[in-house]
Amino acid sequence: NPLRLVTVDPDRIKYYQGRGPWMFGHVVDGDWDEPAMPFEETTLYKSFEQRFIHNRKWLETPLYKDYKRRLENGDPYYRCTSLKELENYFDKVDGLYEQIATDGYKTQRELLQASPERIQRQNNDAPHPALHEISVNIYRDGTLAKKGAGFHRLTIAKLLELTEVPVVVRVRHRKWQAIRNRVRDVDDPTELDDKTRDHLCHPDLLDIVPTEWRT
Repeated sequence: NPLRLVTVDPDRIKYYQGRGPWMFGHVVDGDWDEPAMPFEETTLYKSFEQRFIHNRKWLETPLYKDYKRRLENGDPYYRCTSLKELENYFDKVDGLYEQIATDGYKTQRELLQASPERIQRQNNDAPHPALHEISVNIYRDGTLAKKGAGFHRLTIAKLLELTEVPVVVRVRHRKWQAIRNRVRDVDDPTELDDKTRDHLCHPDLLDIVPTEWRT
C-alpha cells in the first residue's frame, strides 16, 4: 500500500532531499540517494528554531528575510504574494506550532475527519490530503530523507521533541527493497546476514518483522 503510514522518530529523518525521485510507492535504482542537505541545516529549520526555541521575532529570521527579499524582487514565495500575506503566513506557522504543542500530532486523515472543509482548503502540497502526510524517501542503507510534503510539520515535531510521527514512504532505493524482500522471505532471523539483521528494528520493516525478532 503506497499510502501506508509508517511511524518514525522524527530524529531518524536526517536529510532534506530537494531533488531525486518523487513518485509514490516506487522502487528506484541508481545514485539518487547520495546524502543531501542535513535537515537541521535548512533555512526553514534554523528559522523555526530561532523563533520557537530562542524566542526571536520572525522578521529577524533568515526565512522571513529571504521571503521578503523575493517579494521585493518580484519572485514571491508561492504561499504569499504581498507583505500582508507574508505576515499572515508566519501567523499561521505560530498557530500550527501551538496546535501541535497543545493537541498533539494528528494525521491528515484525523484532521480531515474533524474539519474537512478547512483541511481541503489548506491542502496545497498534494491533490488530496491523504497524500499530504510527511513523506520520505529511503536510501539503500535505510537512511530516511524528507521528500515532498510536511516540511513545516516535521520541523515542529523535531523542535517539540516528539518521539513519533506518521510518514508516507514515497520511494525506496532498490537495494533497500532487496533488504525488505530478504526479511520477508525467511522464516527465522538466523537465515539473515549480520548486515540485514542490524535493520530488523527499522520502522520500514516493522510491518514484516515478527515482534520476537526485534531484540
